[in-house]
Amino acid sequence: MDLPDAIKFTELMANPTVMESLKSNVAGSFASAAGIPVGYVTVTFVEKTSRRLDARKSSLRRLVAGGVAANAQILAPAGSSVAAVQSSISSAGNTTLATNIVDAVLNTPGIENAAPGQTLNSLTAARTAMINTVAASYTEPSVASVTMTLDSASPLATAAQSNTWTTTTVATTAAGTTTTVAATTAAGTTTLPSAGVTSDSRGLVATTIAGAAALIAALA
Repeated sequence: MDLPDAIKFTELMANPTVMESLKSNVAGSFASAAGIPVGYVTVTFVEKTSRRLDARKSSLRRLVAGGVAANAQILAPAGSSVAAVQSSISSAGNTTLATNIVDAVLNTPGIENAAPGQTLNSLTAARTAMINTVAASYTEPSVASVTMTLDSASPLATAAQSNTWTTTTVATTAAGTTTTVAATTAAGTTTLPSAGVTSDSRGLVATTIAGAAALIAALA
């Protein structure tokens, strides 16, 4: 979704403390809509452009850069599903999410430094208009598939490989001779690497292990 038009990308990037605080606040808005802990949400800011009529030649329009769009990548926690998270966001609706995002912007210390010509009071006074604008930029959440290639020596690969083990079924004939019948693969319980090893994102590890186990087994 877009942030309020008053927030400009260049000014926001020039204030790292404000940017990181805003990113955390906006992530909280998405997490609230999804009904999950904020640690499962990653927000990135990208510069958006719009077409504006050129005053010198009324028949032409030019690209005007400067606004900010907030993109959220959301992982389904253990015990939940992608479909459930997607449904929660859709059920919350664009107005609720837009209201939370605008309030996240207004509650970010120093946000006026990312809004040229504005003060915190003027931004607050425009809250209703900003909610309507942000709500109009809403699009339904979509499901993305991510392909990963793991270093065989990495902690994540080790955890993925330990997610399965091989068992052997043994049969005994009537004469008492023991015969190996077949080897089968059974699901096991993965012990995840420590949070620090995985950039403090155990949620990402938990989501990735299921798909990674089969990949590592195939490559071994």
